[in-house]
Amino acid sequence: MFTKCKKLLDNLIEIEAKIRSNGLEQKMAHRHSEETIHNFIDLIGYTKREALDITIRRLAITQESLDNGEIRPNLGNGRDHIFKIIAHKGKHSKKGGVLKFAIKEYLEYENYDHHQDMEHGVFLVRLQI
Repeated sequence: MFTKCKKLLDNLIEIEAKIRSNGLEQKMAHRHSEETIHNFIDLIGYTKREALDITIRRLAITQESLDNGEIRPNLGNGRDHIFKIIAHKGKHSKKGGVLKFAIKEYLEYENYDHHQDMEHGVFLVRLQI
């Protein structure tokens, strides 16, 4: 378990470096404030790889912040936290809806408890303390 977590952390650090070097951090900072960073992500304008990397990173950071007590769950039961991923319909994509299918596949592969609206490309992911 520790080895898997260490590999994930190393991967996240590498992804962060790539994001910064590609200027994607500026895109993200423009759309998301410190107050909303643990509540949702809007993936419009990102490539499939960028969207997956950022989603993986944000889910991990949010879960870690919940586990460390840095943030409180956003539901009233004090345990559950909903993180919204907006991948959009994909009507402007030449391949049609690439991001929403990639996010769906990732969430299912990682066995995240989530609700999906494939028509609109919106996912509600339940994280827990």
